Amino acid sequence: PLDIPRIIRGVDPEALRKALAGAQGVEEEARDFILNNISKRMADTLREEMAERGRVKQSEAEDAMTQVVAAIRTLVDAGSITLIEKDDEEDTA
Repeated sequence: PLDIPRIIRGVDPEALRKALAGAQGVEEEARDFILNNISKRMADTLREEMAERGRVKQSEAEDAMTQVVAAIRTLVDAGSITLIEKDDEEDTA
């Protein structure tokens, strides 16, 4: 949660909006995690912008999500953040 602001700084704002707006299914959990771990004001602004923008083409959303993943990988490769993977046992417990 503490790394979310650092991650989103490395993503083009329009790409971030598209990625969040296009989140469906499993991706909704990631969207909610991002929005819940930034300032309330910024999260509210992003929600408003997503609502104003309306539906995002799936191809545009996927491209934007790729940019978010690339920003995360850049930070991981630089040693700025560390990914924590869930154990399979945690998923079933």
